[in-house]
Amino acid sequence: MNYVSINSITETVITLCYAKGVIAFDSFAAQFFEENFSSEISLRCMLFALFPSELAAQINEKMTFCKKGRFQTHTYQKDHNSSVFSFYIAPIIGDDSKISSVSLSIEKNDKTYRKKEDLLLRELNYSSQFYTNLFYHNPDAVFLFNQEGKFINVNAQSAQLAETSEEKLLQMHFLPFIPEAEKEQVLNYFGRALHGESLDYQCSFVTAKGNHRILEVKNFPIVFQQEIIGVFGIAKDITEKLEIERKRRADKQMLRAIIDNIPDYIFVKDRKNRSILTNKKFANNILGLDDLHANSNITPLDYFEETKAKKIIADNDLVMNSGKAVYNSQDIVEKNDGSQEMVLLTKVPLKDAEDNVIG
Repeated sequence: MNYVSINSITETVITLCYAKGVIAFDSFAAQFFEENFSSEISLRCMLFALFPSELAAQINEKMTFCKKGRFQTHTYQKDHNSSVFSFYIAPIIGDDSKISSVSLSIEKNDKTYRKKEDLLLRELNYSSQFYTNLFYHNPDAVFLFNQEGKFINVNAQSAQLAETSEEKLLQMHFLPFIPEAEKEQVLNYFGRALHGESLDYQCSFVTAKGNHRILEVKNFPIVFQQEIIGVFGIAKDITEKLEIERKRRADKQMLRAIIDNIPDYIFVKDRKNRSILTNKKFANNILGLDDLHANSNITPLDYFEETKAKKIIADNDLVMNSGKAVYNSQDIVEKNDGSQEMVLLTKVPLKDAEDNVIG
């Protein structure tokens, strides 16, 4: 591909996904890679297709550290007569609060005048830009602590979560927001992050207005020139999510209590006639089990004689394959103690959210 241009491109920015390779690049990237690395950039192309193998391996190593939340820089010069390339690699946090891609900014420097001080200033400038992007484009609370645990930078979502202003938050330590019973544990997490660990945990949180929340927190060290200078944090409010899960568990327990106290036999089978659920009466009287969880995945062949079991399986398959229910079919069941009981059997197809019969 040929470009009509009187100027060489000296810098470009691309987005690299760990799993999918290149997922975005700016308008200068194509010309930059052709002029400097004789390669052609495209969506989904991988690292080793863009750079010489030695350089690609070096960048790949930097990206492994970046996945832990650490900003990375790298300088590359093929030989003493070649240009110097500076790489600035920043983690990108997705909506799921996980780091699945990075922003890779590349600058081509004239080897004859770029001083070390200039490069450091440029590095700090890029790091500042990356921090800004992470702060203002993140749907969750993002914040920085110094080594004492005081807020030194927060985004708007942090202030919203804490129910105070950004200005007031920047004058505070994080501990007043943590309930007394959890302060020691959260301080322990903070100390571990200061010693280089990346941590994921849940904790309680009390806002400035006294409202209680539950947070899912990520902490990892801020590293500058091989020295840990603070802790980076991301907090997601999961209070509502946990409440929904609590209600689902309560609903499930209530349903369990209902079916266990119904004086009928209740069972649910999957498409392979394996038990998904039985009530207490079925488990006790038919299977001879006290533990309701012990009947998972067993089929009629495991608790009835073969002829009877095959007939039951055929009846079940007919309901599942036709999608039609059978109501009040007279049947005789043999209980675990050897006695028999006359029952009216009803079987209905079990369907998923897409209306597919699954049992």
